[in-house]
Amino acid sequence: MENVTIISNLKNKDSRSEDIALAKLLDKYFRTEVLDLFDDSIFSKNSFFLIRNVWGCFNGSERMLKIYHNFSRRNIYHNNRFIGMGDQKGKRYLVKLYNTKYQVVPSFNNYEKALRQDSKEYLLKPIYSGSGKGIVSVPTNHLKQYFDAKKYIIQPKIKFASEISFFFIDNNFHHALKTKGGRWDLELYFPTAEESSLAYQFVEWNPMTGIQRIDFLKTYTNKILLLEIEDWCPYLSLLDVKDFPVSNFVSVVVKSIQDSFNKN
Repeated sequence: MENVTIISNLKNKDSRSEDIALAKLLDKYFRTEVLDLFDDSIFSKNSFFLIRNVWGCFNGSERMLKIYHNFSRRNIYHNNRFIGMGDQKGKRYLVKLYNTKYQVVPSFNNYEKALRQDSKEYLLKPIYSGSGKGIVSVPTNHLKQYFDAKKYIIQPKIKFASEISFFFIDNNFHHALKTKGGRWDLELYFPTAEESSLAYQFVEWNPMTGIQRIDFLKTYTNKILLLEIEDWCPYLSLLDVKDFPVSNFVSVVVKSIQDSFNKN
């Protein structure tokens, strides 16, 4: 039986709960353990590493870069690998995609261009952040004052009906979730063919092994706009959604891991 080590932020209760639950589900197939990303045994352990909920801790990004470098030097197999072009590399990709006419929430790295949206309020989104952390909401007349192109991208504050998240494993669609009320009040969602086709556009733009979550805003006119491509350590909501297809999801993750072993 092969060794699988899940890297998590164990100081965060949501990260810890989901990743320990995932480890228990994988125990049937592998010798599984969960380590905090600041556990130095990572740098010498021989295992397949599944990088999971490592967000939300001070210096987490710097620590993970050291871990990726160590894996590369030792030729250690892991998912998600640091080859994505989405949130792994920061939010500037949203500006690039918007400028090349993809269906994206309008995104800018220039406050003068952003002001052409004629929005009453704008969101300053940290380039290196996730889960809504660090977002600053500013009125139009304060946008120039607060914007720093080294720290933020700009998006107009858009009214929307819901958020939809598409989950892909090794570039294959598995399921989608939709918000009912708050951001983490979720239910299973069955996308239209048009919505699925749009989600696949971003998978084709960002092909990678492992799990990625592609988030959209759905407007009141039923148009969906890309919000982010979470290709680093997407929260799965394994424990949060009624009728979540846990068994099937785990079986696909297991196959993804086994395929990685077979390539080794």
